[in-house]
Amino acid sequence: YFYSDAYEMWQRDEVLQRLELRPHHRVADVGGGTGRFVGLLKDAAGLSTKPICVDPSAAMLEACERKDVAFVQSDARAYVDGLPPKALDRVLLKEVVHHFGDDELASICAGLHKALDGNGRVVVCTRPRDDVEYPFFE
Repeated sequence: YFYSDAYEMWQRDEVLQRLELRPHHRVADVGGGTGRFVGLLKDAAGLSTKPICVDPSAAMLEACERKDVAFVQSDARAYVDGLPPKALDRVLLKEVVHHFGDDELASICAGLHKALDGNGRVVVCTRPRDDVEYPFFE
């Protein structure tokens, strides 16, 4: 189920609702891989600016075929540390926080607090805890 179109559309709708995404928002997907998911958000919300996909892997960023997503090759902490105050309106951390140590996560959260405008939102998505096999852990 977790690799189905139905799950992806369900997750997109849940994230849209929680981000309260509007066309004028400046959006970053930190740890966004190929940018596919943030592209789905852009389409659904009708974003007027390119959302930003941040990922440390050049291969992941190169795998995206979308031209309407901006890509930044960087680890999360370095990206967030380099943001000016109030640079973003919405941030997504989807299925990525398990890659951060406690200190790194605290630093990223503090940096996001600084980088978001006064009405900014951050949504953190993780998978449910069950016996799902994750191929990237094999």
